Amino acid sequence: MKNIFLAIVSSLLLTLGCNRGADDDQRRDSALTAESPPSSLSDPNGYHRYWTAKAEAGDANAMFEVGTQFRDGIGTPVDHKKALAWWRKAADAGHVKSMSNIGYYYDAGTVVPQDYALALRWYTQAAELGDALAMKNVAQMYLAGDGTDKDDKTAFEWALRSANAGSRQGIELLSEMYREGIGTVANEKAAEEWTGKALSAELIE
Repeated sequence: MKNIFLAIVSSLLLTLGCNRGADDDQRRDSALTAESPPSSLSDPNGYHRYWTAKAEAGDANAMFEVGTQFRDGIGTPVDHKKALAWWRKAADAGHVKSMSNIGYYYDAGTVVPQDYALALRWYTQAAELGDALAMKNVAQMYLAGDGTDKDDKTAFEWALRSANAGSRQGIELLSEMYREGIGTVANEKAAEEWTGKALSAELIE
């Protein structure tokens, strides 16, 4: 019995010794097989490794998540260039929120030169695919004439689409446009009705 116990202990020690020098590929494989990611609060580095492994395996949602981690400095130093690079990969794979985030970087001039036309193109691409906040951003760009000719009617149409898609910011913009008669006939009743809907807890930003 003692010999069996010693054999088991020796086997475990040998296994641990072999794993001590595990390379990044092995750690990535381990992350890929994990059922859920480590906590971003208690283990931010592990959290970042988990999502990076999935992103490198081609998961578009993970690519978006890794980009967001580089933007926010979760498990890694803040790096907007890497954030943008991961969002581009995700956007190429059809990830809608990544398209919207790329638009924002061009809109704000973060890492890349400010370019309203490119921002509008990315926002519109995301909006056409159903992103409610991107719809609101498109509305604002037409309203301001940024990256395009000023067009209040088109701005109103996008604000309405954003509001109907459940964006609180879209609803707030639409309410103001109804109140001021921008892109539509002034309608205080409609403005108040939409303002009431903005109080719903189920809305997205």
